[in-house]
Amino acid sequence: MDIIKSFFTTFHSKLNYSIEQNECVLTHIKAAAVHPKTFAEYCGIYQNKNIALIACGPTINYAKPLDDTIFVGVNESFRQSSILLDYLFVQDLMPWIKEANNYSRDHCKKFYGIIPQNRTRNSKCRTIQIFDIRDANANEYYLEDLMFHNWPHNIAIEPLCDNGGTVFSAMQFILYTHPKNIYLFGCDCYGSRHFYEKADDNKNFFKYQINQWKNLKTHIDEYYKDINIYSVNPIGLRGIFADLYTSSFVEDNPDLADTTSITLLK
Repeated sequence: MDIIKSFFTTFHSKLNYSIEQNECVLTHIKAAAVHPKTFAEYCGIYQNKNIALIACGPTINYAKPLDDTIFVGVNESFRQSSILLDYLFVQDLMPWIKEANNYSRDHCKKFYGIIPQNRTRNSKCRTIQIFDIRDANANEYYLEDLMFHNWPHNIAIEPLCDNGGTVFSAMQFILYTHPKNIYLFGCDCYGSRHFYEKADDNKNFFKYQINQWKNLKTHIDEYYKDINIYSVNPIGLRGIFADLYTSSFVEDNPDLADTTSITLLK
C-alpha cells in the first residue's frame, strides 16, 4: 500500500507541475499578443524624469506631491487625497473595483492585471472581470506564476513577474519607462495592512515582501545601474535602497534621529 500511495503522490506532484508549466506557456502566448498594445509605447518614455510609486502602507499619510514627478499608484492608493495619480495598477478583483474604475477618468491611466489561474485555485484571489477592464478603459496585462520568479527584460512581449504584490508589477512598469529617480512611498512591509487602518505591530501582513524587494534590488543593480531608488520614510525596507524622510515623519518619530543619520526629502 505504501508503494501505491507513493506512486500516486509522485504522479499527482508531476501532473500538477506539468499543468503549471502549460499555464505558464499559455500566459507567455497571451502576453506576446496583448502586451505590445499595453506597454510598448511606454518604453523609455520617462528617461531622465522622476517617478513616485504610491503604495498603501500607513506612511503614505506623510506623502506629499513632488514637482516634476509622475505618480504611479497601486490598489487603494487612489483613495488617499494628497496626490493625484497619473497611473493606477490593480490585479485582484476587490470590493472597491468599481470605485477604482471611476477614479480620475480624465487623467489617470489604469492597468489591470490578470493573475495566473493556478493562484485562483490555490488562494482567495479572483481574476478581474473583462467588464471592469472595459468600464475603466484600462489596459490589461498578464502575470507569470509566482513559482517561476522571472523578472522580464521586455514587458512589451513578456508577462510580468508575479512576485506577490501589485507594487512589483508597478515597479516593472516604472523600470520599463527608465526614469532617473524612483521614490517609494507607503512601501512599509510592516504594521497594519492599509494607510487608513490603525497601526498594529502584530499585523505584519506584508513583511514577506521584504525578501522580494531584495530580489528586485539585485535585478535592478544588474540591469538598471543608472536609476536611483529612494525609500521615503522606510520601515521594513530601511537600508535596502537610499533612505529619505519627510520632516513631518521625523517630527512624529523623535527617536529616529537618535539612531539614524537622517536625510530629508526636499
